[in-house]
Amino acid sequence: MSDFLMERHGKTALFILNRPEKYNTFSIDMMFQMHDALNEFMADPELLTGIITGAGKGFCAGADVSNWLPYAKENLEKPWNIPTTPMRGMYVTKPLIAAVHGAAFGGGAELAISCDFRIAAENASFKWPEAAIGTFPRQGGTQRLPRLVGLSRALEIMITNERVAAEKALEIGLVNKVVPQEKLLEESFAFADKINKLAPLAVQAIKKSMYEGYGRPLEDGLAIESHLGKQMFFTEDYEEGTRAFREKREPQFKGR
Repeated sequence: MSDFLMERHGKTALFILNRPEKYNTFSIDMMFQMHDALNEFMADPELLTGIITGAGKGFCAGADVSNWLPYAKENLEKPWNIPTTPMRGMYVTKPLIAAVHGAAFGGGAELAISCDFRIAAENASFKWPEAAIGTFPRQGGTQRLPRLVGLSRALEIMITNERVAAEKALEIGLVNKVVPQEKLLEESFAFADKINKLAPLAVQAIKKSMYEGYGRPLEDGLAIESHLGKQMFFTEDYEEGTRAFREKREPQFKGR
């Protein structure tokens, strides 16, 4: 069976890290499967949002060291000779939601923060243990975490080996919402459904504008916004949205 499953639920794809006996730790095979599944997701016009979660007792406890160490040593001169994923090298055009329960440690935490939104179960916790074992967060953690929670707080989390529980994660802006564990997927699908009702091209353009403009000078960001915004006026969804507004009905967007 695949280490990274993809299920279709209407307009939402559910991705499942599927190595529960290994606490869903990343293997090389899982990275290849994640790459392929997310490319399939982006290419499918019927799928508008994605949810990533973990099978079994937790989200993901990081990398499978026994699987990765031999590979890393063999590829020391070109350590990123691996498939692109949301963590490194892959920009996912559609909104991604991380549904986190149990442990999200190391690479698992980095996968969660590479998603656009994080919904956490009450038993979820986040941790970057790399400094405690003499290694380094190399899947985007040192760059994304400061952007979410601020530089000083991110530095504290990473270099003190702090375990951040769900409620604390909500308080500092690491997650968007905390829910009972038994309602994690229900709440995640409900969140996705809110997005699914909107115009897909507009949603994707808003995401792109924010990601490309963030951290740039304001004038550069405004130029990106203007360029992407003008494109929306030439879509069928714009015509449908304005027509539905005038007719006081729900719009039927086509993603065109």
